Amino acid sequence: MELDMWGSTLSSIRKSKNIPINEVIGDHLTRSAYSRFASGKTNTSVDNFAYMLNNLHINFEEFNYIKNQYEPDKYQALLKKAQIATHQHDLAQLEEIMNKFKSYAEITGETEPLHLYCIVKLTIDRLSKMPYDAKAKKIITTYLTKCETWSHYEILLFNNVMFIFDLELINIMKKRVLHNLEKYQNLRSYGSESFRVLINIFTLFLDNKQIKEALILDNEIDEFPLRADMFFEQTLKMYFKGVLNLIQTKNQQNEDLVMSLQILKTLSEKDYYISFSAYLSQIKQIYELD
Repeated sequence: MELDMWGSTLSSIRKSKNIPINEVIGDHLTRSAYSRFASGKTNTSVDNFAYMLNNLHINFEEFNYIKNQYEPDKYQALLKKAQIATHQHDLAQLEEIMNKFKSYAEITGETEPLHLYCIVKLTIDRLSKMPYDAKAKKIITTYLTKCETWSHYEILLFNNVMFIFDLELINIMKKRVLHNLEKYQNLRSYGSESFRVLINIFTLFLDNKQIKEALILDNEIDEFPLRADMFFEQTLKMYFKGVLNLIQTKNQQNEDLVMSLQILKTLSEKDYYISFSAYLSQIKQIYELD
């Protein structure tokens, strides 16, 4: 653990907020113990660290963000780059990112970079139309299927590698995503991630003409009302309800579709507008609606 960074970051936050040391440590630590931790000479307990964060009025996620010099976690930053490279079909960039994750996994022995290496490797196989790497697939599927309850981390993994699973297994895993949405719906970023996974599952059902499963999922999503500030997610929900209605009724003048696409266009969400317009054309071809 980067002791000098943890201690020095906490000390820097304290100084920038002009909070006296005594208010930060209370009766949990001595000034000398705090000084040794702040200078990176010693570690401190989890309880003491959490106590100091509370007295600095900052949570761990924000602390970590500051420690990384106001940048996202290095693994998540690389994953974001991989997602962009995937969208652009940039195999050279993906190979570079994959090798970085592999190096991190070998150096640290941590499972997160190993999992992310597997995700990028499988993504490259998919874009290259090659058989999925057996070892990478086994590592991911074993980990996800063994976890009875998923946290945000497992949701993130599944969303980035959903394509390796068959529809039957995806339907089973859907229950874990729904459970996660119920637990995390009041935590903005985590609830949003869970909802978008459900949307991706929804599209897989539609793409494979699994209308019954899509209808069931649509009803299950309705059981979890989205908060007022989740405007983008509400627009997605409206759009896919419109798609489902179009498939069932073959009514081209669909209010949900027209309104949701207009919202995306008005909000200057150009990439999403283009993507969803193209997906609508794809659905019309699949279901012969033209």
